[in-house]
Amino acid sequence: MFLIAYAVWITVTLFNYTYIKILLPKKLPMSDLLVYMQWAVCVLLILKFWDDKTYRLRNFVGIAIIFFVGYIEYSVKDKTVLLFMLCIFIYSSSNVDFHDIMKVTLAVEVVVLIVTVVLSLNGVIPNNIWDEGVRHRYDMGFVYCTFGSHLMLFITMVYSCIRKRLTFFETFVLAMFNLWLYSYNDTRLDMCIVIPFLIFLYVWTHFVRGIRKNFVTKAMFQYGGIIIAIISIAGHFFYNSNILFFEKLNSLLSNRLSLGHEAIQSYGFTLFGQHIQWVGQGSVKNNPQLIYNYVDSSFLKYTLNYGIVFMLLLLAGLVYIGGKAIEQEEQALCTSLLFLYVFAMVDAELCVLAFHPFLLKIGALLNPALEERDGETGR
Repeated sequence: MFLIAYAVWITVTLFNYTYIKILLPKKLPMSDLLVYMQWAVCVLLILKFWDDKTYRLRNFVGIAIIFFVGYIEYSVKDKTVLLFMLCIFIYSSSNVDFHDIMKVTLAVEVVVLIVTVVLSLNGVIPNNIWDEGVRHRYDMGFVYCTFGSHLMLFITMVYSCIRKRLTFFETFVLAMFNLWLYSYNDTRLDMCIVIPFLIFLYVWTHFVRGIRKNFVTKAMFQYGGIIIAIISIAGHFFYNSNILFFEKLNSLLSNRLSLGHEAIQSYGFTLFGQHIQWVGQGSVKNNPQLIYNYVDSSFLKYTLNYGIVFMLLLLAGLVYIGGKAIEQEEQALCTSLLFLYVFAMVDAELCVLAFHPFLLKIGALLNPALEERDGETGR
């Protein structure tokens, strides 16, 4: 039941990132599909809770966190409630093998990517050109030109976690697919992540045996989310255009530092979040009268929007996932988490379930038996 609901949910969510949604009947807009899916998953949660034969304290804590996150999203007027749904899926995944979840994720993402790209190249859905002066970028059927490469990046990560140890041929093929998309959408960020990711994973899994459980390993993979979050938020907070280092780095990151610094000055940090009307490039492209107002760093964006308490809960979950990955000697998962954190410094997809399922690993915390079984599978 969970895997079916999960597959449908991420399919519908991913379609919302593509122009496939314009093919839907006018009587059934994408927003209605998302609402129907939210209600379906809520019913799943209720059935899941009452179907449990034991009610542990951790289950009730999980329920409390779900409604806490839901309250935050309601209070900041976030109508998407994507974080609320993420928490529901984390809770509901507590009796599902994580490797099955990754296989479903991979299948859905590959199908959506292939269908979207093929339809766009054949003129069934738009394949717009984003003219940015010297850069001409094709969106390949996605509502923004970076989303196709984002999806391919996470396909690469999920496939690597399933395979655990990529052959040279697999590594080469994955790199070529990413490069092919890059040749159309010119998304440099994803290429700067995926190529080092593939090289790092290949070298580590082929020339180093196992995971050495030392200070460096824990700092990188277990506490990497906390360290990178601090670096990211501090970089935006202390940004100063009069300092050459910051100015050069800001230029390299397409003004992300200055925009984040302005957001901190405008909104500040709160414990439980605040309503912020984000306006991205896609909205500005459709309506030039709008003023761009967006933060690309996941760590900063979530902290500003949903508050310090939510960010602390998220970081605690990332520490748990990283710790289990080290304990179970999941080299591919450790590598994926590390590069996910780096990616999250400059992009806002850290908590988007449709792109990656890694946060669902937290669900094992609610089921000690499954947690132990996952450990045996990881080895």
